[in-house]
Amino acid sequence: MRQISDAKELNQIYNQINNYIQNYIDSHKFLPSELHKFIRNNMDKFLEKNNLKDINRIQQIVEDVIQHRLGMEKDGVVPFYQFNQKIDESIFSSSGGGFEHEKALADHYETSVGHVEPARRDLNLYKINSFGDVIYAIIYSQEEIEGIKKDLIEKISSEVLNSKLEIDSIDGTNLFYNLDFFIKDIFVDVKPTINLPDHFLWRIFVKMIENSFNFNSTYRIPQSRPIISNGFYIWELHSK
Repeated sequence: MRQISDAKELNQIYNQINNYIQNYIDSHKFLPSELHKFIRNNMDKFLEKNNLKDINRIQQIVEDVIQHRLGMEKDGVVPFYQFNQKIDESIFSSSGGGFEHEKALADHYETSVGHVEPARRDLNLYKINSFGDVIYAIIYSQEEIEGIKKDLIEKISSEVLNSKLEIDSIDGTNLFYNLDFFIKDIFVDVKPTINLPDHFLWRIFVKMIENSFNFNSTYRIPQSRPIISNGFYIWELHSK
């Protein structure tokens, strides 16, 4: 086994493993807790694939990095990976854009339709030339947004109903045995009502765009709240 020579090399290895972990999370939409189980069951393959197997105490270093990610998950720092894992890009219900989208962008940026061209129709992503400035923007109509919101609520409702509730105490009094049951057992004949606030919808929407369509290596969306213009919702993209 190769010994780590000094603190500088140790820090480099920590950063290297952290990058590998992040790539797994981004590529496979793992929660840190799920990734923890996966790597523990496949540690040798993980080390061999990333050329780490000959380093002394490398398993403990990998465990330390994952434990840090588990702490982030527990504190709610990574709350949207669970949505990425459960909800795929089919919820976007994109029409692939069209003339109405192009005209709405032309009106908003005070240019002609001829200066608006599609960059990626699956994202409703357009390139706009406005008085010499080049702007990239994603645009959805009110109807498309309502369809996305409806699908999100249905999928979240399904996840809630199929989750299990566990109770080990009531009013501070410990029970002799834990009560556990599925939420759907409570709502037998009634469907739960879920209110999805706009600010929450925008955050989920942006995060899902960034992860589901794998363009986040080129662009970033600086704010989750869209520009609302004549019934259309617009997100400007900035180059990284």
